[in-house]
Amino acid sequence: MSFSAKQPTLEAVPEFIREIEGIRKEKQPEDWKAFVASSSEIRQWRYFLCHDPYTRWGLFKPKGYAGDGRVLDFACRHPSVNSEVTQSGKAGRAIYAQTSTSAQSRSARWRTHFIADQLNQFIEDRGTRAPKVKVAAYACGYGRELERLGLDTLRGIDCFYAVDRDAEALDEIRKHQGILQLEPLHQNVFRYQPEGDGLDFVYSMGLFDALNAKHSRFLLQRMYASLRPGGRLLIANLDIDAENVAYCEAMMDWWMILKSQSDLAELAEGVSCSEDRIHIEQLGCFNYLLIDKKAEGMCS
Repeated sequence: MSFSAKQPTLEAVPEFIREIEGIRKEKQPEDWKAFVASSSEIRQWRYFLCHDPYTRWGLFKPKGYAGDGRVLDFACRHPSVNSEVTQSGKAGRAIYAQTSTSAQSRSARWRTHFIADQLNQFIEDRGTRAPKVKVAAYACGYGRELERLGLDTLRGIDCFYAVDRDAEALDEIRKHQGILQLEPLHQNVFRYQPEGDGLDFVYSMGLFDALNAKHSRFLLQRMYASLRPGGRLLIANLDIDAENVAYCEAMMDWWMILKSQSDLAELAEGVSCSEDRIHIEQLGCFNYLLIDKKAEGMCS
């Protein structure tokens, strides 16, 4: 199978992206992986597209794993990447204009806004007389959603626990100390055990994209168990029909575990109580699972 453009060019980038998405949809998963591994044209395109700092960072994974905070900054067009984009040359800037405005990149930006909005709303709904809340972000990354929290939200947080095994990510999130009562925790999220009487709001933005059903269920159960009555759990996961997945896999060697809304519903049913409020919705390329724990306490 060959592509319309035999040689990679800037003009052919949009068509190439469309073609690889189509090829991925036509093939069985194992056939698609074999095609990516064996195609000389894929290798040529990958080399060319690495003019783009976003694609290059995603492929080479300087931190040793996919989906780190820096690659998400590229996806979200965060100001911290501006100088690197500027220095990437004409080709790099032109390709980045394509990759950073793709459906999946736009959805990553919306995800940051969505989670911040949920936390803002959660604290607003509790009212000014309610006790301050304890919040935990599992695999917090750079915590860019913290930049979008309102003043009342910041005042309403007793402590924000930022849990991540990436020490550099925690260094980045420490910039919010002083503005926010923040406790960075350098540890594996699967081993994180909240102290005291529990948490009020727990969430994870991108970790579940890397977890199979077994590990997702295990971590979701731990997150749910950490909640006090009346607390909220929120996770995001890339949808099985999300756009631009072929680009991530073929150009960045970034193979995520996609989940449908029914997959998230099954996970929720396995860990929560029947009297909890469970809400699932799709925004762009991501599905969101929200569980409001029964206010009166654990189900019997």
